[in-house]
Amino acid sequence: MTDLRFSKGEYGRNLLIPFTNTDGSVFDLTGYTIKFVMKDKVTGVNKINGTATTSGSPTLGIVSYTVASTDFNTVGTYAASVIITKTGEQSEGVHFTITIQDTAGT
Repeated sequence: MTDLRFSKGEYGRNLLIPFTNTDGSVFDLTGYTIKFVMKDKVTGVNKINGTATTSGSPTLGIVSYTVASTDFNTVGTYAASVIITKTGEQSEGVHFTITIQDTAGT
């Protein structure tokens, strides 16, 4: 997954995160509970610990998270992860960096 950049205060958009198997094929998300977590890379403090969904059919392997108005309100660099859980087993699948910059780009 490519690292992402957003402007401070940006919200309402859907982040689409593809899940694939190690061989590159689509990962079937049927039956999984999906969370989106974002932590400050400097302090380690959680900024987001939210619920995500699939985009379309779970068999397409695409996770969707809708950015809330308070999610991107602090400038910084964050470690983001999508965590999937099924039958009590946790699998952290996709990790990437999100940078929130001042609306002026500084």
